[in-house]
Amino acid sequence: MSLRQKTIQGFLWFFGAQVFRQISQFIIMAILARLLSPYDFGLIGMITVYFGFALMFGELGVSAALIQKQDVNEAHYSSAFWLNVFVGIILNLIFWLSAPLIAGFYAKPVLIDLIRVISISCFISSLSIVHSAKLQKEMDFKAISFAESIALLFAGGLGIYSASRGFGVWSLVFNFMGFISVKTCLLWIFSSWRPNFLFSKQAIKEIFHFSANITGFNIVEYFARNIDYLLIGKFLGAGALGFYTLAYKIMLYPLQNVSNIIGGVMFPAFSRIQDDLEKVRINYLKMIRAISLVTFPLMLGLFVLAPEFIRVVFGPQWTPVIPIVKILCFCGMFQSIESAVGNIFRSQNRSDLHLRMQIFGTIIVTICISIGLQWGLKGVAYFYALYTFAWVLFSFHVCNKLIGLGDNKLLKAIYPALLISGIITLVISLIKYFFLNTDLNVLLVSSFAALIIYFMFLVLTKQLLISKNGVVLNI
Repeated sequence: MSLRQKTIQGFLWFFGAQVFRQISQFIIMAILARLLSPYDFGLIGMITVYFGFALMFGELGVSAALIQKQDVNEAHYSSAFWLNVFVGIILNLIFWLSAPLIAGFYAKPVLIDLIRVISISCFISSLSIVHSAKLQKEMDFKAISFAESIALLFAGGLGIYSASRGFGVWSLVFNFMGFISVKTCLLWIFSSWRPNFLFSKQAIKEIFHFSANITGFNIVEYFARNIDYLLIGKFLGAGALGFYTLAYKIMLYPLQNVSNIIGGVMFPAFSRIQDDLEKVRINYLKMIRAISLVTFPLMLGLFVLAPEFIRVVFGPQWTPVIPIVKILCFCGMFQSIESAVGNIFRSQNRSDLHLRMQIFGTIIVTICISIGLQWGLKGVAYFYALYTFAWVLFSFHVCNKLIGLGDNKLLKAIYPALLISGIITLVISLIKYFFLNTDLNVLLVSSFAALIIYFMFLVLTKQLLISKNGVVLNI
């Protein structure tokens, strides 16, 4: 099978599975939001700041290094596996022992037991890092999609059942642990690779330069993305963090469920054509156009419908989150297309440049969030949005220069998305103005009208082709 066929097949599998997961995850989150309080979400938000970092650090950039390296062999795979497991065990012990210190930072003793249970995830996740990387390198996204989808359903069911039985914040812990555990087991089942009792220092050294930069970048980026959680939890409390957590998760949906689909498929493809800059430029612009055509209309539509959406889906107790969601919608738009930049840096073996940029960006976002805290959650959201807009422009400029692409071509790539987003925003605003009725009716009528206009636009502008062979996305 050719690279083009593998890329298309991988995208189709990733897209189908991700649509299913996105719908399922949204339903699960909505149900849990009605069963639990913002305070519960705030408590788990305080914890996941640390464990998200631990899971990311434990990966050590191995996945990206194994995918990017052309001449990888069994010594690389097995050595990376045992290194990941060792680091996972160490992280497990560190968090178990430091649980009282983390709880003391927030002045929440209840966090101690929660942290110690979740710390086990560091070891569990380390067992499948190489399996996932090998499946990605082979572009077997079907197996990865099945593993993540089944794990999501199991974890969601466990979380909802626990919440309905009165387990409170522990329901979110069970949901978190259930997903990681089931996903790890299924990746072992779906992958034929098994580690040998082999550890080669030379093999680790060969991938260390690339993986070290990736790890460094991931650490700095994670800090940049979570400094708001850390500071809000410390200075504004669990309740405020609960509201912010929900708003931020809604904002992340396009990034996690659209950008990561395309990016997860395109990084192995970019790595294979890394020496042909013309092909890289063409596929890079196609990637940005595809992402923006989905995320821009989605985020701007949500911006207009945020009040109705929050009250209908999550309930009136989450009303304070509405202005935060509206502000963060713009962050979701820009961050979704900015994700393409990372694929270019990594595929061009310039993870060192990406790391230096992210260190600079982290300093800026920390300053912005700290200033925004003076005006509460809205202040944090406004300053975070300001940082996002400026940083995305800078990132694209540097990336475009790396591959010899003019900034004007980037604007042409996102122009269709900006046009349809503007049309949809106008239509929804008119519906809300003239269709004065219940929140549910406004939400349903607006969503239906937006979908019809969206698909008509794709067909008329030939972004979507309808032929005897079916429907084809013309990207």
